[in-house]
Parts: sequence; structure tokens; C-alpha cells
Amino acid sequence: MATIARIKRKSGVSYQAKIKRRGRILKTKTFRTKKAAREWSIRIESDLQLEAAHQDPGRRTRFQELCDKYVDHWTGSDHHRMTQVKWWRERLGNPRLSEIEVDQIRISLKDYRSGRDRNPAQERAPSTTNRMKAALSSMFTFAIKEGLAIRNPVRMVPGETERNHIIRYLSDEERLALLAACKESELDRLYLLVLMAIMTGARKGELLGIRWEKVDLVNRRVELGKTKNGDSRTLSLPFPVVEELFKFRKMTGFVFESPIKAGVVFDPKKVWDKALKRAGIENFRFHDLRHTAASYLAMGGASLLEVAEVLGHKSVQTTKRYAHLSIEHKQEVTDRIFGGIELGS
Repeated sequence: MATIARIKRKSGVSYQAKIKRRGRILKTKTFRTKKAAREWSIRIESDLQLEAAHQDPGRRTRFQELCDKYVDHWTGSDHHRMTQVKWWRERLGNPRLSEIEVDQIRISLKDYRSGRDRNPAQERAPSTTNRMKAALSSMFTFAIKEGLAIRNPVRMVPGETERNHIIRYLSDEERLALLAACKESELDRLYLLVLMAIMTGARKGELLGIRWEKVDLVNRRVELGKTKNGDSRTLSLPFPVVEELFKFRKMTGFVFESPIKAGVVFDPKKVWDKALKRAGIENFRFHDLRHTAASYLAMGGASLLEVAEVLGHKSVQTTKRYAHLSIEHKQEVTDRIFGGIELGS
């Protein structure tokens, strides 16, 4: 970036031009006129940009190569990441990394948001679109660390506004109906899975990955491996969950092992959808059980910090979406206690 400073001396006024990169001065020169200083700055900036372009490793690295290396080095726990990489691979093709522009990424995300790649087309949520954007940004960050690129164009693309204030959680009637429907399911552990989701706030992937070796029924806790946030954490098990776990207790293996194939966890999607239909519950995802747990905690008087600890949030900022539930519950309590109190004449 070039700056031009006006310098007043006894001999007269001059103009000093400075070329900076990341706060460091690369070149400087003084001129008698501002026009001459500006022309010199433009010429030097152009030369530096041309030099950087020739040195950019992104001119030598193709996007498909980045995808392959990123997948080989991926150690995260987000099971959606490989699907996201595949989507970007198909969408962007195989250009040089230096050829991938901000507008191209913006248009791609716009199309993804609209769901035009689906059949039939179905719009996606802002949060889902932001996760797809974050996946590509992570790939470019990896490329920079590996010396495959010098820039991350994704950072110039604005994210979608997420409507985090809209929270779907089970009412008391819905909870009872859903648990009753799960008990009638042909999959004997669906009730246990849903009960644990409601009472621990754990994610579906975290629950399905639980092994009996990590379950401590005496102390009522489960040690999780690396979670979505990259940290390990411990689930506290309420007594109803412990009682249900005792019915299926084993020494090793997955708690939610497939009844068809040993050593593999079952896929609850079909039986989950059936249970929702049987219970008459609409517009509800399995992940909303996690919102249900957080909402119950907030309405039960737990602080936002306590809710964050149970759910494994790294920041209380993420938990603030439940703050209004806590306030509403406190208001109901004060209205009930003080609304009819006698105050005298």
C-alpha cells in the first residue's frame, strides 16, 4: 500500500511516497510535486504486484491437488467435511488456485443457498451455507500453511445472516409423545438414543460414537473422544439414562451398534422419521433435541455458563440464543409469586 506525505521545509514543500507491505516500508522516495509522487507509487505498486503474481505458488497448484492433500491431512471430527470438499471439487473444477476469484465463490455459495444443485431444488439454511463457506476457507488456510497459495479469497466473501433466535424445542406434550413413539420402534435402542440426546445435549454423531469402554455407569458419566470443536469432554448421565443403559450393558463395542452388522453403528434416520410421524411432530430435526436440552436447562434456572458447559460450547456467545428463555421463565416465576401478593391500602 502506498502513502504520500506532504513535507514542509525551509527550502519549500516536497512529497514523500512510501510503499508498505504488512506494516513494513519497502521503498520510499521524495518528489517536488504530488503528481510525480503518485505516478511513481502507481508504477512501483504495479511492479510489485506483477512480481508477486509470478512468485505466487497458487499459479502452480491446481484445485484438485489441494483437495487431495487437504483430505489426506484432515484430522477433524466433522463428518460433513468430506462431503463439503467433494461439493467444492465438483463446483470449481480444476483451475489454478490463483485463478479462483471472490465473485466465483460468491456465486457458488448463492447457488448452494438456493438449492439449485438438488433435485427437486430446495433452499438451504443460512447456517448450512456458512459451513460450506467455512470448509473452502479452511482449505485455503491449509494451502497457505503448506506453501501452496499466498491468499485466501474466501475471506472477502460475506457470510449469511443466521437466524439463531429461532429455536425449535419439544414442548412437554411433544416430548411425551415422541418418547412413547420411540418405545414402540422396531429399533430397540431408539428410545435410549433420544433420551440421551434430550438429557445430555450431545450431538447425534457424539452419541452414536460412544463405546461401552468409555461408559462409567457407577459414576454416571461418559468420556467422549474429540468432539466437533476439537476438544474431548465428559457427558454427565442423569439417572433415567443410566437405568436405560443398564438394559443393554456390554463390556466392549458401540452402545448403538447395528443389529445387522457387528462393529458398525446403526443409522437412525428411518426409524427416527417414523417415530416423529407416529408422535405427530412436524418441523423437527434430530439436532433440535440438543436445542431441547439447552432450552430445558435455561428454563430450569441454569446460567448461560452452565448451559455452555453441558453442551460443550467453546464460547458463551453461542449459548446466548437461549438467554430469552431464561428471562421468560424468571418472569413467569415472579409473576406467579408476586402477581397476587397483597400490598395493603
